[in-house]
Amino acid sequence: MNRPYLILGGGGHASVLLESLSILNQNVLGVISPDSLSSRKIFDGFTWYQSDEEVGEIYRPDTVQIINGIGPLPKSDLRERLQFAYEKKGFQFAGVISPAANVSKYADCDTSVQIMRAATVQVGAKLGKSSVVNTGAAIEHDCQLAEFCHVAPGAVLCGGVVLEKNVYIGANATVFPGVRVGAGAIVGAGAIVKNDVANGSVVYPARGLV
Repeated sequence: MNRPYLILGGGGHASVLLESLSILNQNVLGVISPDSLSSRKIFDGFTWYQSDEEVGEIYRPDTVQIINGIGPLPKSDLRERLQFAYEKKGFQFAGVISPAANVSKYADCDTSVQIMRAATVQVGAKLGKSSVVNTGAAIEHDCQLAEFCHVAPGAVLCGGVVLEKNVYIGANATVFPGVRVGAGAIVGAGAIVKNDVANGSVVYPARGLV
């Protein structure tokens, strides 16, 4: 039997994850956020934990699983930093796959990945730790995503694309087959990427053909 869940974060990304968990009839015990949850109706009725210390006082790491609901943002390490802090205390992170996503049984997805509504993950794709495939994004055959990558809504990774650690692919961007995007790189919304991208680079839509 799966351990119940706590959601880390109380913003928009967390609310989308909570809806998927609710549809899947998963047991969510509460939400961890320093900010009030009152502006989002979906959080009504869930216990609000205002600090990491409060969670540590109430739960042992072997009694719950945590869902990382911190929204991925370019040039931000908050999502990764908070997850590592909890992992250091012994907590484990679980993934969420929307029942409205299309994920091949021949894809290899880490147990902590998040795949949103209407996203597609094809045969032979490999998704690393805590990567996010957002709404309507397409991960084609044999793509490889390292840990903490984010593919924003509507983006397309054509066959055999490789994303190294902490890559951010913006909404409606397209990465051509076989392209490698280096660690920490950002591909702007709507960009078209035909050639490899160096570590830490930014590909802007207006200059999208790199």
